[in-house]
Amino acid sequence: MKLKNKRAHCVHSLFPMGKRGVSEVIAYVLLIGISITIAVVAYGYLEGFVPKNTIDCPDGISLAIKNINNSEGQSFNVTLQNNGRFNVDGYFIKIANNSASFLADIDLSKYLIQDGSGSQGGGIVNFPGGNLGIEKEIQQKFNSTNATAPKQVCLVEITPIAYLKNSEGRNTIAVCTNAKIKQEVLCGDQLWECKTDSDCSSSGGVCDSAHKCANPVIWLEFNGDYTDSSDNGNTGVPSGGVTFVPDSYPLGSGKPQTVLNLDGIDDYVRVPTADDGSLRFGKNSFTVTAWMKTSLSTSNRGAFGNGYYDWGPGFGMYSLGFCITQGSSVHYSGMPAPLQACSYTSEWRDGSWKHFAFVVDRSNPNNVDVTSYINGVGGTFWYSTPQNQIDLTATDKDLLVGALYSAYGTGSIGFNFQGKIDDFRIYPSVLNSSQIQSIMTS
Repeated sequence: MKLKNKRAHCVHSLFPMGKRGVSEVIAYVLLIGISITIAVVAYGYLEGFVPKNTIDCPDGISLAIKNINNSEGQSFNVTLQNNGRFNVDGYFIKIANNSASFLADIDLSKYLIQDGSGSQGGGIVNFPGGNLGIEKEIQQKFNSTNATAPKQVCLVEITPIAYLKNSEGRNTIAVCTNAKIKQEVLCGDQLWECKTDSDCSSSGGVCDSAHKCANPVIWLEFNGDYTDSSDNGNTGVPSGGVTFVPDSYPLGSGKPQTVLNLDGIDDYVRVPTADDGSLRFGKNSFTVTAWMKTSLSTSNRGAFGNGYYDWGPGFGMYSLGFCITQGSSVHYSGMPAPLQACSYTSEWRDGSWKHFAFVVDRSNPNNVDVTSYINGVGGTFWYSTPQNQIDLTATDKDLLVGALYSAYGTGSIGFNFQGKIDDFRIYPSVLNSSQIQSIMTS
C-alpha cells in the first residue's frame, strides 16, 4: 500500500490540476483571443485607407534639375526640366539643411513662393497650368526668410508625381519613386568665396562681410608699366616725364620693386574714362588706397583727382581729390562743399613711405562722410557734406594719378605731385580699417 500511494503521488505532481494551474491556461487563451480580435478589427479599419486599385507611375516620367541657386537666408531657387516622355503634374521636394546629412527629411513645399510659377498643398508642389510639358522647364522659388524655413539647403530630393485614373475611374496620385532625383548643393561655408582677406589677395581684393571678394575696379601696381591688374582694362597713360625707379616699402612685404616717380612739374598718369563706367561712381561709396612718399615743403600737390568743380546750376560739383601741403590743419578747396581735400599734416612730408586710404561713405541718406587712414590706422573723420555735392556721374573727365584738375570748369591740370606713388587702387565700396591694413601688408 505504501508503494501504491507513492505512484499516485508522482502522477499527481506531474500533472497538477489545481485551480491556479487552470486559471493560467485560461488567461493565455484569452490573451491570444483578444490579440487576434484586435488585429482583425485594425485590419478592417486600415483596409479602407489602402487603394484597392493602386496605380503605378508609368515609365518615361522624368524630371531633371537644370540649375540651383542657393542664397542663404534669402531664397532657394530650383530650375526643373521635363526630360521624360509624359507631362509631369507636380512633385514632392525634401531637403537636408546640414552638409553632413545624407537624409532629406525636411518638406520644402510649404515654403514655395507662389508668384504664379506654381502652387502647393498636401506636401505637393503643382506646376502652373496643371502640368509641365515635355522638354519644358520652369524656375520655382522657395522662401528662406520665413521664421520656420530652413536657412540653407545642402541636399535636395525631388520625386515626380502624376494625377492618373485608376481602374474605377477615380483620380489617383501616382508617386514616381522610380524617377526620384537627388542632388547635393553647396551650402554653409562651401558657398563662401573667401574666409579671410588673404583668399582675395591675388585679385587685389579683401573679404567682405558676405564672404565675397571685394575687388578693386582699378589696380595700378606700377611694376614698370601702367597695366591695370584688376583685369578691368583701366590702363594708365603717362604724361610728362614720368619714370620708374626701384624702391621698397618700410611696411608690408618690403620687396624691392619699381615705383612711379613724379617730378612735381608736369608728370602724372591719366586713366581714360572706361566704357563700362567702372570709374564713374555716381553717388556710390568708394575707397581709394595708395602708397606715397614725398618731402614736399611748400604748395599743394595732387595725389589723385577725377572731374572738376564748377559753379553751375545749384552749385553742382563733380570732383574728388586729395592733395598734400604744408601747415597744421585739414583744409578743403571749393565752395560750398569740399571737392579737393588737402591734408596739412606734417607727417606726410617726412620723405618716408606712407600708406593712404581715402574712404567716401554714402550709406547716410543725407550726407557723404569722408574718412582717411594713414598706415592703416587713424580713421580721421574729415567732413560730412550733402549727398548731391559729389556726383561723379556727371563728369566727363579722366582719372588722374599725381595731379588734380585745377580750374573752374576748364579742365586744366595742375598741382602735380612731387615724389613717389605706388600700388594705386580704387574699390567701389567702403573698406574698414582691418581691410585697409590687409591691403597695406599684402
